[in-house]
Amino acid sequence: MTSVSFASKWIALVATVAVVSLFCGTLWAESVEPNHVVELNMSVTTASAYQDSMRYVRSNDAIGLLTSMRKLARQDPHPLVIGRLVRGCANVAEGPDAHERVDALLQDADQNEDDPLRQLIAGVAVHYRGHHTGKRVDSKKADYRRALHYLGRTQGRFRHAARYWLYTAVSHYRLGSQAQAEEAIAMAVKTDIGSDADVFYSQAEIFHRTEPKRALKHLKQYRQLMKDNHARGGFSAPEKDARVGEMIARVEQAVAGKLVPANERIFDPVKTSHGFPTWLALILAALAGIGVGLGAARWRSSSR
Repeated sequence: MTSVSFASKWIALVATVAVVSLFCGTLWAESVEPNHVVELNMSVTTASAYQDSMRYVRSNDAIGLLTSMRKLARQDPHPLVIGRLVRGCANVAEGPDAHERVDALLQDADQNEDDPLRQLIAGVAVHYRGHHTGKRVDSKKADYRRALHYLGRTQGRFRHAARYWLYTAVSHYRLGSQAQAEEAIAMAVKTDIGSDADVFYSQAEIFHRTEPKRALKHLKQYRQLMKDNHARGGFSAPEKDARVGEMIARVEQAVAGKLVPANERIFDPVKTSHGFPTWLALILAALAGIGVGLGAARWRSSSR
């Protein structure tokens, strides 16, 4: 094998791994749920259905997960059930048909305005659509406004669940409403049952510009709780953990004086037209350019 051929294959492998890592990192973007449901005042019936839903998580069946959790949430809107329900919403809001699937959920919510659960599902799904697929800041903000609209129609039914407050807080923050974001995230902290690492992660996002020391503490708390949840049987998210490591390094710089400006979106990057963060698209483009150059060099060499 020539060195040029080896280099070309290595570049292709790196590009493939980068794409797969990106997909897996967003697919499991949520903090993992623990496996100690008995400790969290969940009924035997709910616990059984909750554990059974893991088959949809393991098979990456977003529709199956959302459907099963929607049914269970009607019977028992336990915070852990809501937590797994929103995982289904997050996964539905990814992929090439994310816009159509989320639009269908929005339409369903509009046709059933008196159904708080449908409003919650629509609000969370459109929040994630903005986060996962937004290609411009204005399109992201449009979806975050929609998220607040639908979350506001839940008639107070899910105020007991930290996840309701979490999406309310982060949507407000990403729309530039710091005070409202801080009020909502305080409610997320108050209602958290102690297992949701994203409560720490979201606090870090909301405070990483105004209180970087606090944000740094929350990122480290997020990492620790993720490890604890994994030790109790929950899923790990190594790709997100790697991103959190990069965030910690950047926030440490902020603590040292190099603050994070508004256009540096380390928690909610703008995607390219292919759905990749801009930084990854630039890396892949550079690798592709190197590959083309090496391929041309190989062709010239073989044609002599």
